[in-house]
Amino acid sequence: MRRGGRDGFILVSVLVSLIVLGGLAAAVAYLTRTAVVGAASAREALVIDALMQSGLELAGYELFSLRRPAELVNGQRIRLNDGVVTLFAASEAGKIDLNGAPPELLAALWTAIGAPGMRPETFAAR
Repeated sequence: MRRGGRDGFILVSVLVSLIVLGGLAAAVAYLTRTAVVGAASAREALVIDALMQSGLELAGYELFSLRRPAELVNGQRIRLNDGVVTLFAASEAGKIDLNGAPPELLAALWTAIGAPGMRPETFAAR
């Protein structure tokens, strides 16, 4: 006893439904993974920002409020919950302000570094 051409129709419908559900599950898994990676990246950026801010504020507190010399602050390691911050403090006294330096100082600098291409007086006049 045959039913016509409808043998296996339900099987095909079920298989197509399973394929669609499998694709939907794969899409949800991909989107979930992407969201988790994005959240982890955002958390890491926040932790780094908090560590940097904490180190900066602690260095400022030690240098300006406690009036500690830069030599004591330089190289100090502070352990916090999410990482370790190493403080570095350097004096600005040995640096040259290129915009406000006299031409003689700039010419001497050019001579000291041995830069080719132009005379020290020409560099200082720029």
